[in-house]
Amino acid sequence: MDPAVSALLVLLVCVVLFITNWIHASMTAVLGCMLMYFVGACDFAGVFAGFADNIVVLVVGSMIVGVAMFDTGTARVIAKQCIRLSGGSERRFILFAGVVSGILSAFIANTAVVACFLPIIDSVARSSRMSRRNMTMAITFGAMYGGSLTLVGSTPQLTANGILEPMVGYGVQMYDYLGPGLCVFVCYVIYTQLVGYPLGMKIWGGRPEVDSLGGEDPDAVLNAAVDKRKVVLMLCIFGAMIISYSFQVIPTALTAAVAGLLCIVLRLTDEESAFRGISWGPVFMLAGTLGIATGLTESGAAELMADAVFSLMGGGVPPMLMFAVFVLLSTVISNFAANSTTVIILLPMAIGSCLSYGWNPLTFTIGITMAANLACCTPIAHPQVTMTLVAGYRFSDYVKYNGIMAVIANAVIILTTPLFFPFV
Repeated sequence: MDPAVSALLVLLVCVVLFITNWIHASMTAVLGCMLMYFVGACDFAGVFAGFADNIVVLVVGSMIVGVAMFDTGTARVIAKQCIRLSGGSERRFILFAGVVSGILSAFIANTAVVACFLPIIDSVARSSRMSRRNMTMAITFGAMYGGSLTLVGSTPQLTANGILEPMVGYGVQMYDYLGPGLCVFVCYVIYTQLVGYPLGMKIWGGRPEVDSLGGEDPDAVLNAAVDKRKVVLMLCIFGAMIISYSFQVIPTALTAAVAGLLCIVLRLTDEESAFRGISWGPVFMLAGTLGIATGLTESGAAELMADAVFSLMGGGVPPMLMFAVFVLLSTVISNFAANSTTVIILLPMAIGSCLSYGWNPLTFTIGITMAANLACCTPIAHPQVTMTLVAGYRFSDYVKYNGIMAVIANAVIILTTPLFFPFV
């Protein structure tokens, strides 16, 4: 059988397994690598090269920094400042905490940021008249939107880069997402303050509050003593990491690795906590995805998919229309499947189409990835969205509260991304 056709069949099997979750997504990605080798789509070294890729090193290093931020209490200290700045106002607390969670999530795992903020929100709710439901969803989504501001903010960006680089020979840079991402983030801030806050009170305002968000005493978590020396060291490492990311002092992956290693060497976290805090599932899924992408490229399967899209859409389709279709598809799929899965499904077709039409693949990569990352109309869209269920939301609350923002986010992505990255 033609290697290109075999590779497409492997991709189809992986997509089915990703969606049905019959086996864990990380194992599906590794299985995809193995199958790509067995069907002759790619040689062994090429299909498993992703496990030593700089993107994987970048993810692991960033996750260790996130663990250290949590272990040292640095993230808690930052969150407490949000409480102080809010002056007892629920709406101001949502503003400050949402912005801070977004900034943190641009550089460390947004799941860790949400895990830090949930007990903070719980403590604030228990010690004041503020509502958990009014705060939890709005602040958590700050982490989600903030995770779309940089290349390292969330796993889907790195997954997309792993697909893009083998197909076109270059990838998305550290702050390429910042332009359109910041436009969406500003819309999120305005939405939560002007629309989301009164809308949320209307949706769930009359329901009784749920009990504590977690098993720990949230007041004890909030007021736990911290080692000021460790907090200062952690802030210095975090600041230096951002500077290195910004000015490319050393390669991005090496920056994350050095920062993670310093956190362990300086006892800001220990090896056990660091490796326990790493989400190995997404790491293996990312590495496996790189292998699948290599198989699709080297076998010619990506060209076959592009030809199919080309035939379906016709030769005279405007790039904006094609772009809008892919962005909207990405949002719809990601509300019911993992965002990295959505990227794996859509991006090879989109990039192949760009190469056929002569369009800029960066435009489509950024648009599809952001749309996948910002899906929030169901509680199963992302892990950080699922975590908000502890505040007692109903399934329908998500589409009622986030439906308008989802429309706004998609419109902003479709309109602004081509301004920063023109189609031609």
